[in-house]
Amino acid sequence: VSSVMHYVYSQKTVVTNLFKTEIFFNGKVVECKGFMDTGNAVYYQNRPVIVCGKQFFNQFIDQNFYKIKTTKITLTTVSGQTQCLAVEMEKIVIYFSDKPNIYNNVMLCVAQNVGDGYDLILHPAFFKEIEDEKNR
Repeated sequence: VSSVMHYVYSQKTVVTNLFKTEIFFNGKVVECKGFMDTGNAVYYQNRPVIVCGKQFFNQFIDQNFYKIKTTKITLTTVSGQTQCLAVEMEKIVIYFSDKPNIYNNVMLCVAQNVGDGYDLILHPAFFKEIEDEKNR
């Protein structure tokens, strides 16, 4: 019973922190679900870093991808550190209460996977705007 209650509670937390998101990268636009994770404090050269899984990122791969500048970012998780591919996105749009909020200069980092029920782990730098929107 305790395990079931923990799972239900954790799913409630995930659902309340999911946001419709659009990623603009490599000439493509992909709509997805972003999870606002206050624990993601990764920056690269003063730019917030959001994280996606490899399967999600494969949507952006085409013959032009190899011309795009990539970098490696170190991610630290509970299971240790890992080097992951990262790219600068053209822009990201996060919808708070159906209102689009556009962000530039955001890095997209590719991890093995990010979790169930969402495609991205969003950065807490966006969290203040969510709270402002909720308080209106």
